[in-house]
Amino acid sequence: MTSTMAGPEVSIFIHDRIVTRYATLASVTLLVWDTLLTMDQQVSRVWFAKPTIGRTLFIINRYLPIVLMAYQVIYLFYTPPSIEVCEKGFLISGLGGVVNFWTIQSVLITRIYALYQKRYLVALLLFLSFASTVAMATILIYLFVRFMFFLPLGSLPIPGCTPLCIDPLCETLMRSFSIPFFVLEAAILLLTVYKTLETLKRTGWKHLSHLSQIVYRDGLIYYLVIVLVAALNVILWLRATSSLGDLGQRQVFQSLLLGLQSTICSRLFLNIREVMAPRQSFVYVFSGAFETLQQHHRSQGGEYNTPDIDTHEIEMIIQK
Repeated sequence: MTSTMAGPEVSIFIHDRIVTRYATLASVTLLVWDTLLTMDQQVSRVWFAKPTIGRTLFIINRYLPIVLMAYQVIYLFYTPPSIEVCEKGFLISGLGGVVNFWTIQSVLITRIYALYQKRYLVALLLFLSFASTVAMATILIYLFVRFMFFLPLGSLPIPGCTPLCIDPLCETLMRSFSIPFFVLEAAILLLTVYKTLETLKRTGWKHLSHLSQIVYRDGLIYYLVIVLVAALNVILWLRATSSLGDLGQRQVFQSLLLGLQSTICSRLFLNIREVMAPRQSFVYVFSGAFETLQQHHRSQGGEYNTPDIDTHEIEMIIQK
């Protein structure tokens, strides 16, 4: 392989590896900065809250990406003592990313159920999410065992591990790697946009409660940003050839996508918990069904403050 590592193609590959290094460093910096910025909310709203499904998902989504991307920074900037370290680290990092992907999708798909109140819809999306996650993990392991290899340490004038996979089958599988995620995110975006427009047409933005405004606003912003980045990632993979220079180029958006996912999803969680803090909510799980008993604050006229969207499932996600 070292004999083929010559010419302009190698220069492009090295350039793209350097871009990937600093894109990953920028993403982990964003994650750490946002984590420190919201530390007071995390302590008050999450750390000392009772152990629940929502709390567990938040912890995984908030802290696992930092660990994964911190390792990737080391993996890109530091040359380990042996290739075996690169191989083990690549597999652990990849599988950890798949777990984090499934966690984020589970939270956001349940939000869709909170908007539509249709169990078959959320069940279908959760199944698609789980199926795509299993497919991603299977592809990753298959590629790693059959086709992935690492350049000898020191063969390039840059530090770090350099994984390669240039088999034609590897090329085909890697191109399909990002498509399930993009399709699922695009579907969730369309469902969120449709429900938002339907609600605004019926009630108007000014008549929405503060909680509802946050749910719709954060949901639309999140999905729009993530779908755009995911689309760029898919386009980059589809337009690239199997040349060596393109292999490094494809990784540029992956770290950015992971950083944005974790940051925005965590903000959405904390924003809703901040609004729901004055309420007293009790969520029970019985036979797979969620039943929420909420004590509404009464207005001066003695009427219940009825939310313009059903916040029961929102509270199930955030409080439970």
